[in-house]
Amino acid sequence: MPPTPDTKTTLLNQRPAAMRAMTELLVLRIQEGDADASRLLVRLWHGRLRAHARRQTGRDDAADDVVQEAWLGIIRGIRRLRDPGQFPAWAYSIVTRQAALWIRKRQRHRSVERESSITPEPTPPPAQPIGAETDVERLQHAMAALDPAERAMLHLRYDTDLSTDEIAVAMHIPAGTVKSRLFAIRRKLRERMSDDSAH
Repeated sequence: MPPTPDTKTTLLNQRPAAMRAMTELLVLRIQEGDADASRLLVRLWHGRLRAHARRQTGRDDAADDVVQEAWLGIIRGIRRLRDPGQFPAWAYSIVTRQAALWIRKRQRHRSVERESSITPEPTPPPAQPIGAETDVERLQHAMAALDPAERAMLHLRYDTDLSTDEIAVAMHIPAGTVKSRLFAIRRKLRERMSDDSAH
């Protein structure tokens, strides 16, 4: 029996294998012209894709813009997707591309602003809390120090069910680069966490 709109809660709580199967079914139904399947696919994936956009851009308002543009591209191109099982990597790659466009546009805008204004004095960083940090707090601080692309790659690896090859598609880089970057990111996190615990 095909899913109905009132199965939203159930769909959003699927295990990875069930979610992949549901996604493949919805993609096939969309490719056959089923508009209800499009709405269900958006419900199923919007939060995940928005979170990816947020990790890439670092801003909620930007994530909303990026994911909206990405959905336009996804819906326009989904009929040409040959393997419905590749939807996650394909969709993440569209969000990654839209986020990169947003970042480039913002950098150009900032460059123009810098040229036309005086730079204010930098504000000092907030004081560190007194007392020892927990491992979770050290990890959160170490994660916050990563650049958005590094955080996004960790998310795709550990918070989604994407393989190294799928992450490569989503991030527009070779699979070997994914492996080496994940290794370097994990090393960086370990170093930052041990530096934080030493202080």
